[in-house]
Amino acid sequence: MKTINLRSRIGRDGILNLKVPTTEKEVDVEVVIILQPKNNSKRLWPENFFENTYGCLRNDQIKRLPQGDFPQREQLL
Repeated sequence: MKTINLRSRIGRDGILNLKVPTTEKEVDVEVVIILQPKNNSKRLWPENFFENTYGCLRNDQIKRLPQGDFPQREQLL
């Protein structure tokens, strides 16, 4: 088993085209691909999250229920 590290770019069509030079010829192989973004920044939100979810509750009647009575606290000086 060999590990081959390379960098490539996924096109606008979402297709990753790979040309991987090897020393093997006329051999069946199993290929495992791990996609890892080039920069190590982690996305906090999925792609297009806000575009897909903004306004989804506009027709939902969200009401805040009574919060009850809280005890009086000592006043800070």
